[in-house]
Amino acid sequence: MRAIEFIHEESLIEVTTEELKSINRGLRDFEEGKIHSNETARKIYERYLSNLQSTYDEVSESHSVKNVLGN
Repeated sequence: MRAIEFIHEESLIEVTTEELKSINRGLRDFEEGKIHSNETARKIYERYLSNLQSTYDEVSESHSVKNVLGN
């Protein structure tokens, strides 16, 4: 697959081999339907943050109870 048919000479950008491999992986993933929308990624991240906050709250509460009890 060729993503770009023509590039103006002044627009050429040098990329490393790793960057090129990463770009090609992304294009392959896109073609195979493995790419998720920003909305899907946002929902997953929000769920992760919510779980992280819950864990933090539980740990904080646990430490507060220990401090009050003198443990």
